[in-house]
Amino acid sequence: MIFNKEIFHKDNLLLTGKPFVRNAYRAVIFDSGKLLMVYSVVNKEVKFPGGGKEPGESVIDTIIREVKEEVGYSIKQIHDKVGIITEYNIAQETQYDFFKMISEYYFVKIDQDLHLQELDDYEEKLKFEPKWININDAYELNIKTIENNINVSSWIRRETLVLEELLNNRNILENM
Repeated sequence: MIFNKEIFHKDNLLLTGKPFVRNAYRAVIFDSGKLLMVYSVVNKEVKFPGGGKEPGESVIDTIIREVKEEVGYSIKQIHDKVGIITEYNIAQETQYDFFKMISEYYFVKIDQDLHLQELDDYEEKLKFEPKWININDAYELNIKTIENNINVSSWIRRETLVLEELLNNRNILENM
């Protein structure tokens, strides 16, 4: 595992009491020097394909479903865990004291046959599309969006941190 990082979305968060915990699983798909990412035409940013685990799903089931939905590819193989990002924020639900999301990232190989995406409503509104992109370009795109502070998503800090970790450990990516 390359990284295990935390992000605090608000200063002075009280991490006592009852958390609302969400587990998410995300795919790091690297081939021929490029990452397969989800590009938001609206927000002008990229994210790794993946999302929240549904009841009864395994880690593998979640990654397979999310990659198919968001970028339209089928999974050939799921490899090692790349890292974990744990995010803390204020809970939206009043019965919880804080929100905690644990995102695990896995190296994934895909089949080359592209299928139609199966986007959720919010993903359609953000105009998600699959994009093969150089890791440096992906990182710079997200940094530029953060700096412009226009249409910044809730996940851009997390995804940019993962891109930075991958850049710092590029040799591992290239040996996949």
